[in-house]
Amino acid sequence: MKKKIIILAILLLNSSSVYAKESFSDVKNHWAEKYISYLIDNNYIVGYSDNSFKPDNTISKAEVCAVVNRIFDLRETEDISFTDVNSSNWYYRDVQIASKYKYIDTTSNSFSNSSVKRVELMQIINKLYNFKDDSKDYMYFNDLNSFNQEEKNTVGALLKDGIITGYDDYKFKGDNEVSRSEFSKIITMCIEKYGRDINLKPVVENTDASEIINSSTDNLSELKDKLKNLIEESRQINLMQYTKDSASNMTLQLFKGDAALNSNVKSEIEEAISNIEAAKKDLVFQVGSPKLTVIGRDESGSEIPVNIFINEEPFKNSSEIKPGRYLMKVTSAEKSDTETHITVENEDKVIELTLKKADTETLHLNLSSGLESLSGYSFKKNERVTVRVLVPNGMEIDKFLVNSVAKNVIDDEFRFIITEDTHIEVSFNNL
Repeated sequence: MKKKIIILAILLLNSSSVYAKESFSDVKNHWAEKYISYLIDNNYIVGYSDNSFKPDNTISKAEVCAVVNRIFDLRETEDISFTDVNSSNWYYRDVQIASKYKYIDTTSNSFSNSSVKRVELMQIINKLYNFKDDSKDYMYFNDLNSFNQEEKNTVGALLKDGIITGYDDYKFKGDNEVSRSEFSKIITMCIEKYGRDINLKPVVENTDASEIINSSTDNLSELKDKLKNLIEESRQINLMQYTKDSASNMTLQLFKGDAALNSNVKSEIEEAISNIEAAKKDLVFQVGSPKLTVIGRDESGSEIPVNIFINEEPFKNSSEIKPGRYLMKVTSAEKSDTETHITVENEDKVIELTLKKADTETLHLNLSSGLESLSGYSFKKNERVTVRVLVPNGMEIDKFLVNSVAKNVIDDEFRFIITEDTHIEVSFNNL
């Protein structure tokens, strides 16, 4: 009798689980259904108590941590000191794990469980896979000026591999919030492309006794007094008279300085003092009529003459320009043209560009039946190509070969940077 009861319980549990997965009525026929289903089927992500998934809702930072921990089987925890997370929160252990493996920022006093932004998701994915983007594919986007190099590398790698596409006008929009469906697509395609075998290890903090200083020591107390006085003095500065970027950096360093006042680690306080002093030194006064200067260089680093066009109109180098956002095109003899968007604020702006030798070689794209190109069949080297897969009803992709090399295709479009004549063929089999 006991054995029968156990078997019945297992059947009930399995039936309930299947029912929950199949009852997500708001997932069926959604554009991200296949990605969401993959995560649900592998118990990486869950829905809500009303048997909905809410694919178009934003995903929170805590939810991302929970999914990442499940996908990569991260289990070790550490004590956390976030003032806005306590043991009663459902995500308490997941945040402990994320903190241990350092794929979230642990330098702040707060966890801030708000909706994840696109740039924040790039930060997490970079910690997982540690991308390098030597080809600088991230330069496809024109709004990454505020990104650090690691974030740019991640954007470039995911763009190159067709995992992200961005928006119109070559924008990434890092401050946009990520939906549950967008996250499902990105993380699923990362698993498909890069796998779940990552080198992320729990980080052991440096607990050298010489680094941790008792708060009662004169040295630490003096440092804190110096930092406190520096913050108070700096807050008297009228930041309105300085450029936006330099004033924003000053504000950021003051915020970090406030956090460092709660630390008993000497190096953190010294770093805060150094950063605030540097930010004060770097403050730039706004000017009434900023000038734009473009310095062109060849691939050897030598300066070359350039022609500049602003919004398709000729522009005299080092001339005055009104603050605003512009489309800039730079040309030079026997060099490839460079076109990008620039933002000019109330300060002189100097831009250095390396112009590569013009490549006149034409590369050709050859496709088998079942495929079509959305941008023609002849390209210049390093152009971006999008190929659509025309999957017949009742069938699925069997093989997808690029120059005889098998590639994985999750959705119905394949994107790549063309560097040679390319032949792509596809075959299908019945579902």
